[in-house]
Amino acid sequence: MQKQFRCTQTHERIFTPFLLLFCGITLMSMHKMFPAFLLSLLLLHACDNTPAVEKPHREEHQAKTLKKKKEKVITGKVVGISDGDTFKLLVEGNENIRVRLHGVDAPEKAQDYSTQAREKLSSLIFSKSVEVEERDIDRYGRMVGVVYVGDTNVNEELLRSGYVWHYAQYDKNEVWARLMQEAREAKRGLWNKANPTPPWQFRKEKREKAAIEE
Repeated sequence: MQKQFRCTQTHERIFTPFLLLFCGITLMSMHKMFPAFLLSLLLLHACDNTPAVEKPHREEHQAKTLKKKKEKVITGKVVGISDGDTFKLLVEGNENIRVRLHGVDAPEKAQDYSTQAREKLSSLIFSKSVEVEERDIDRYGRMVGVVYVGDTNVNEELLRSGYVWHYAQYDKNEVWARLMQEAREAKRGLWNKANPTPPWQFRKEKREKAAIEE
């Protein structure tokens, strides 16, 4: 008897939805089309106890995205200083790579304070082990990055000492802009001279002059 009762319950669970649908269709034939059809759908939905498939948490997806965007870090020894914002780095495999400091721009070689800017960078990193957080590869094939010697952020230290401009065209860091402004107000480094020409303006004028001479 108990077995027969369980079978009856099973048959009821199977056929109940179809019975409800049949009732809905019957009601539609009695000129109550939309309300009846809607009622039958709601009843069928109520009988569907299939558990929903869980979706991945949004936080997990965001964490994976952030990991992909994490900066590449290169470690090596500085073996050469090109100018106030560029140097050569010896990395694993005895390979030399050129590194351009991100977000700053030092005086060009024909400009005032170019030698002092180069010497300042040299005093901070030459022959030392540094870490470079890669931000980009520029059109000259140089790695563009933020450089650290221990806990010292070299990019910020050059801004603080007044030997580079904040390169706002490529960096919107308000802290760095403020460091440059503070150095300017204190007349540190190249800011000891009134209205020095930014290197990007110097390069532009040089290109225009070359074009005219051609």
